[in-house]
Amino acid sequence: MINLKLSNGINLDIAYPIILKDKDGNTVYIQWLDGKWEKSEYTNGKRTYCEYSNGYWEKREYTDGECIYWENS
Repeated sequence: MINLKLSNGINLDIAYPIILKDKDGNTVYIQWLDGKWEKSEYTNGKRTYCEYSNGYWEKREYTDGECIYWENS
């Protein structure tokens, strides 16, 4: 945990990894203590795009729940 202080003096405790989820519970962003991160996009519960802080990315397309297209960097 990192203790930060806002300009108004309020302490802000941040616990790593930072994980953000969308309204459907899918993990859309993760950031680790060392600064590395991962972000993802979802359509109908399927991960359609992901990108990593090292520059690597993946893209997928689905029809009727089946992956019909996939590419990466």
